[in-house]
Amino acid sequence: MKKVYKLIFLSILSILLIVQSKVAYSESPTSDFSVEAILEGHQKDKSITYWWLQVEKTQSINLKLKISNGNEENNFEITSNQAVNNNNFTLDYSLSAEEVSQYLHHKNSNFNFYQDIYFDETQEAGKLKITLAPNEVREITINLKIPKEGIKGQLIGGINVTKVPKESDRQEGILNVYSNVVALVMEDKDYSESHKQNLEFALEKSNEKEQVIKIKNSNSFLLSNMNIKAVIKDQKGEVVSEFSNPKTAVVPNASVSIKLNNQKELVKGAKYYLTVDSSNQTFKRNLIVSDSGNLKILEKKKEEIQPLNKKSVGLSLILMVVISSGGIYAYFKK
Repeated sequence: MKKVYKLIFLSILSILLIVQSKVAYSESPTSDFSVEAILEGHQKDKSITYWWLQVEKTQSINLKLKISNGNEENNFEITSNQAVNNNNFTLDYSLSAEEVSQYLHHKNSNFNFYQDIYFDETQEAGKLKITLAPNEVREITINLKIPKEGIKGQLIGGINVTKVPKESDRQEGILNVYSNVVALVMEDKDYSESHKQNLEFALEKSNEKEQVIKIKNSNSFLLSNMNIKAVIKDQKGEVVSEFSNPKTAVVPNASVSIKLNNQKELVKGAKYYLTVDSSNQTFKRNLIVSDSGNLKILEKKKEEIQPLNKKSVGLSLILMVVISSGGIYAYFKK
């Protein structure tokens, strides 16, 4: 029978590691091992139990990861990976360097999770293989060096610990692969969100059978607790396709194509309405399906909740004062 590898990377738990602050460690509910981050002096908030480091240029930092094995001898593969929002828009710490590029519009070249992290005394960056005896607990050293250019904003990745599968892990013909991850967030010591931008939305190439939107984060820092919902409705107000992902974290420089879930096929020549809501803005477009079946923007109609422009308000007030003063002068001149 052809081997089918069912990868269980705890995406939901990974999100909790970023969004929430009371997670003891990331552990697969059916695996027989656990991992735990040991916090140190660069930790921003010691009430959380994953790494969130404040760093400076050229710093060398040594982290410790504790791995607790179960009742059998096991082999483990440990890797460092960059975090991205995948096509389900959930946080994914499992992808290779080549794979993550398709989910980012710009990659921070100053630090590389695949090339600038070393485990213990290994010469190969980003990878380590170990064997643990039954019930053995071992601390792994994670060495990272901040480049001389420093880090712009924030970087988000994770340390994955994967148990090499054995035949005893096979269930009903499926060979399960268990993996635990601990989030690793780094930010510049002088980091701030003073120039925060909203998420950007766009309609990508779509047709009557498949509708796709693009979600982009132009910020160099994480956006937390983002509620995102996209809906396409027909002229009767009925939903024809939609996507929803409540309270997710959006990684820096994210650029992700999201396929909406179809309720029914769109009709050629018919008009539709796209609405994308996030935590602080709304994006709208009027759409039409062409005779060839392509979904196109009929009329550019965009509504976004933007921060109030203080400069514009100030100019408006000055103009009002000038007009009012002119009116008063004209009145008394009579």
